[in-house]
Parts: sequence; structure tokens; C-alpha cells
Amino acid sequence: MRENAPEWKQTDGDALARLRTVAAQGQRGLFCAQCGAPETTAIRGNRGEAFCCPNGHYESRCLRFDDEYLVTLEDDGLVHDIAVLICTDSQDRILLVRRSEFPWGWSLPRQHLRRQNADDPFPGAALVGLRELPGASRWGSDRQRWHIYKTESDAPAPLKTPESFESQRGEESNRASWQTRTQIAGLAAAGLLVPPTHPLITSY
Repeated sequence: MRENAPEWKQTDGDALARLRTVAAQGQRGLFCAQCGAPETTAIRGNRGEAFCCPNGHYESRCLRFDDEYLVTLEDDGLVHDIAVLICTDSQDRILLVRRSEFPWGWSLPRQHLRRQNADDPFPGAALVGLRELPGASRWGSDRQRWHIYKTESDAPAPLKTPESFESQRGEESNRASWQTRTQIAGLAAAGLLVPPTHPLITSY
């Protein structure tokens, strides 16, 4: 979800009702955001991705509900818990990663919280805040609960990734770069940051 991407609409009530039914039956996976049908599949291309269900609906988002990730089915929709890392160096630069999968752009290291590591998603980093943001996402959440972690690295310039880079890198990314706050503001102005990267950095 890039900052210049179209907004996704909130989950339809009928689709949520269908999801509640299949969830109660023990079904897990990807469900259609339009009708709630299970066995929805992701179709990826150069311009993004779409989700197709057995009923022939094509949507830009789906409803993801499974036992691996920390996802809550609440009265007003799905809530996803996501961990994000703010890693700074001795020059107060911030570690950003470039996503290799949709949505493309620069982001803080992040990962959907898994139930097995929900208490320590970024080993050695400290939890400094919890922020809930509204807005539909491609994985079907109607709001996201962001768990903000911070850590410091003594990596010198030029770029040398932290020893725990693999855990700090997050998911679906293939490149890391130290960026100054001025450079990050420039990336935000150019629409090259994946939301909500910039608000989280300026808040913490």
C-alpha cells in the first residue's frame, strides 16, 4: 500500500458475517473481501496483485484469517497486529528496507506478529509504543495495531547492516539502507514510503 495508492474500502458486513461463520467452523486461510468465500487465491503481477474467489470476484484485498498470525475478528472488522522496528545508528540515521513484494517502496523493518513470537519479534529491541491506526489493508484488516520497537546499532558508515539484520530486516524485503531524517522526508514527499512509515518515525 503506497501513499499514492487508492484507498481500500472497509470490509462489507455480509463478508464479515460469512467469515465469522467459516471461522467458527474452523476454516482458515484467505477469504473473499466481497462475499467471504474461502479458497480465495492471490494473483500477482508487475502492477500489483488481486485476489480471486471461487465465485468469480476479483478484489484488490482479501480477508486473511489463520492460526499463525495474530489476527482478531472484532465486531467492526478484522484487526491485524504488526511489529515495526526503528533502528538508529550513531549518526541518528534510521534503517529502512526496500520491499521486494507488493506493496513496493521503502519501509521500516516490519512483520505481521506471529503467535509464536508475539512477545519478542525483534530480539534485543525494546517495545516503546503501541499505536492503532484505522484503514483497510490488502490482507483484509480494517485497522492495524502497530507494536513499535526501537534499538540502536553501532554500524559505521558506509552501510554495514547490524549483526541481527535478518531479524531486523522484516518480511518481504531485499535491501537495507541507512537514511537521515531529511532523506526520509524526501522519500515521503515523493510517495516512495510504504505507509505508515513516516508517521511512525516522526512520532517516535
